[in-house]
Amino acid sequence: MDKKLDCDFYFGDTLDSPIKKMDYSNLSGFKKEFNTFSFFNTSFKWSNNLLNLAFKPYSVYILTGEPNVLSNWWITIFARFLNKKVFFWTHGIKTKNKQRFWWFERIFYLLPNKILLYGNAAKKNMLELGYPGHKLVVIYNSLNHEKQLKIRKRLMPTTIYIDYFGNNHPTLVYVGRLLKAKKLDQLIMAVALLNNQGHHCNLALIGPKVDVNNIESFLTKQKLSDKVWIYGACYEEEKLGELFYNAAVCVTPGYIGLTAIHSLTYGTPSLTHDNLDEHSPEYEVIVPNKTGGFFKQDDINDLAGTIEYWIGLDADERKNNRTACYGIIDTYWNPSNQVKILESIINT
Repeated sequence: MDKKLDCDFYFGDTLDSPIKKMDYSNLSGFKKEFNTFSFFNTSFKWSNNLLNLAFKPYSVYILTGEPNVLSNWWITIFARFLNKKVFFWTHGIKTKNKQRFWWFERIFYLLPNKILLYGNAAKKNMLELGYPGHKLVVIYNSLNHEKQLKIRKRLMPTTIYIDYFGNNHPTLVYVGRLLKAKKLDQLIMAVALLNNQGHHCNLALIGPKVDVNNIESFLTKQKLSDKVWIYGACYEEEKLGELFYNAAVCVTPGYIGLTAIHSLTYGTPSLTHDNLDEHSPEYEVIVPNKTGGFFKQDDINDLAGTIEYWIGLDADERKNNRTACYGIIDTYWNPSNQVKILESIINT
């Protein structure tokens, strides 16, 4: 957006999760960071002085589509009154079941000219709930696709897993923070089950430990210490590319998000559970039997069976799946496509 569109950027100064803020100096259009605070320790928020932006000479506003950010209501109402375009960039409504204060959310989503949604499921839900289709635009999500493409072009099979494990069994990979919510114990038990059944495989766990402290003792109990590599945190994209590329499949037993995009970018299918409402929109990159698959949530036998299918593919089948993975990311889930979508709606 900074390179292709004539944008100014404004940010709030608080984060809801422990992630590192981006370096604003990388944006030529960065203008200001607003002080944002919560009302009486509730989920409702306000950004000071944000309303003044409605009276600046901007023709289009792109706001986070969060109904609980009350300052977004005001800037939207004033901008619309001044005949300016307003777009909300949001997850939208992930379920058709009416939530508490659904009417508050409904009024909010009727205010903008367009609602930019991360995935098709939210669009489908909102259409079925009666939101006007001409307002709903799927804009997807992305990682650093340009950098990752350069790395991908240089990738080739290596012996990274053979060297570590001392065998040539297929290796599963998990990439992300090692959290209890990711249900890694289920993945480890599935790997134990597969090996006991003669479907030999390894597992690499890549990411920092957060609230999983007894994983080594659990591996000993499952007699898997020689089959699981606790790799640790890795932020080097070249190395992550190699780890993904040489794995048979990426498995996330709990909720999945950007890991699915990351995995497919390097040609590795992604597996996760079938309770789709619990996932972030990125699960939509998974096309069963092409770019990954779904197993029955919390069913270790079904998880093992799903993994068995993917580690049993021959070289030609694996090549076809790799091509399918590349295709869906390169076509939809990348920044270039997102900017094209923005350009098309800004200019209409």
